[in-house]
Amino acid sequence: MSERVLSIAHRAANEPELLREAFAAGADVVEADIWPYRGQLEVRHLKTMGPVPLLWDKWKLASARAPRRLMAELLEGLPQVVGLMLDLKGHDRGAAGVVAAASRNLGGGGRLYVCARDWEMLEPFRESAATIVHSAGRNSEVARLLQLLESGDSTAISIHQKFLTRALVERIRTHAEILMTWPVNDVGRMRELVGWGVNGITTDSLAVVRAMRSHEGEHIAPPANDDGERGR
Repeated sequence: MSERVLSIAHRAANEPELLREAFAAGADVVEADIWPYRGQLEVRHLKTMGPVPLLWDKWKLASARAPRRLMAELLEGLPQVVGLMLDLKGHDRGAAGVVAAASRNLGGGGRLYVCARDWEMLEPFRESAATIVHSAGRNSEVARLLQLLESGDSTAISIHQKFLTRALVERIRTHAEILMTWPVNDVGRMRELVGWGVNGITTDSLAVVRAMRSHEGEHIAPPANDDGERGR
């Protein structure tokens, strides 16, 4: 690699066992989904269903009565040598301020990253040492994100990988110090994106994490016979 490319273990900090596996594989950063709920900061990807005692996400259901992991537990057990990405869910601006206060001891230097698709949730972190990451998962969000970048209001972003082309990556990297993308669960796709200039790979695959670490210090070239503009 010509520059350090961050390997970010998607949702790995949501569960202790996943965190241990990601750390052992060599992930630079582990991601946690943070939901404010009834005065608590819960670590989970699943969403609530109002009065129905279930949590859900797409085709997955779980009991809402089972014990839930709290952000304080995550911070207490986090290995000192791994970075943490907090993905702020929902739209509770007050809760975002509580998250900022609770995580201030993690400091900067690649130790703490904070992302959200509701960008107002990131405001409480502007006075902190965290790296603020504006995230985009829809076409309309990508268009707004480009405006934000070109106005100089952001230097670190995360875009769903389906929107990226070589030309878009080059345009973004003229303004952004950090360009992350998700979910990248194939080693070939990781190589392609890094070859274009992406320098943060969020993945559910420990094989991708290991491949990135095994090539540390080397250039990861895109796959052969690639025209650089493959549509997705």
